[in-house]
Amino acid sequence: MVRILVTGFEPFGDHKTNISMDILENVPEILTISDPWQNYRDKKLSNQQIFVEKMVLTVDQNGSNAIAKRLEQGEVWDAIIHLGLCDSCDQIRLETTAKNVLDMRISDNSGRMVKDSKLGDSDILANDALIQRLSYPPIKYITKSNDAGSFICNETYYQTLLALSTKHLQNRIQCCFIHLPSEDRIPAAESLTSLYQIFSRLFFKPVIEVVGGLIIDDGKMLLARRNMSSNMPGKWEFPGGKVEANESLVEAIIREIKEEFNWHVIECTNFGKWFFEYDELCVVLHLMRLSLTANQRYDNVDEWTSHDYISWFDSIGEVDLLGADKDAAKEVLRILKSK
Repeated sequence: MVRILVTGFEPFGDHKTNISMDILENVPEILTISDPWQNYRDKKLSNQQIFVEKMVLTVDQNGSNAIAKRLEQGEVWDAIIHLGLCDSCDQIRLETTAKNVLDMRISDNSGRMVKDSKLGDSDILANDALIQRLSYPPIKYITKSNDAGSFICNETYYQTLLALSTKHLQNRIQCCFIHLPSEDRIPAAESLTSLYQIFSRLFFKPVIEVVGGLIIDDGKMLLARRNMSSNMPGKWEFPGGKVEANESLVEAIIREIKEEFNWHVIECTNFGKWFFEYDELCVVLHLMRLSLTANQRYDNVDEWTSHDYISWFDSIGEVDLLGADKDAAKEVLRILKSK
């Protein structure tokens, strides 16, 4: 059974309650989670049970250092989720950055009042892979933020991420900070539902929907090579990209082709779908047969954003293709050679 540590805070300042503590009290110690990507996956995965350890932190230096100290003493979990109150927020905020600042506008619960102080050498970023799996597709009410404030919430996040880095655990233990709005902005039941969705995304491999453009000329298909600033540079693929929230496959491929190459699609049809599992995530590739505008230029390299070379292929024996694209390319070539 996987173990997750979830923390909240006691009330502070003029607040009689703290939504993070209230939410925490309603989280059961044993929770069954299901695959949030089951509609996209090519096989059904079993539900998982997670053990939730809950801890209410004091709003002072002892509270902000509590989890960091436990990590330094050798304790480990599969994930750590800090919850905190953001009384000015209208949405639940997924914090991507622990800021290197402690600048209090009110005293903490111990009477400490620190102004314009640094917590360390620099800001600390949360694990990008974790942020991505919690961001796509969007979870209702949740938005990303790169400003965790300058009070105890930020100090807690900073000290935990610093301890994970010092212990070389930042890739083993998933950690994030979630700022919750007060209940008059979002009902506690809705915040709790969103939190459960976060739990489920931590322990199932994410599935990303992407579109690829199939462009054929004279019996050959066009493939593009990822540039050095892209993820998996040097790999070849069908031009395209990720399907955004509330976007159709047609809308996605038209947008991606325009953004990445400044090419203009005039017609597209769905060619097929392929599922592929990588080490960190799974991909559903929707291949779309495209027609571009007449006399389309393919040499406008200066306008490309993610690729540095394209070519036309009637075989892929020596081509270093991405996994899903390789499977799709084999089927394309099979059909082309059968004609």
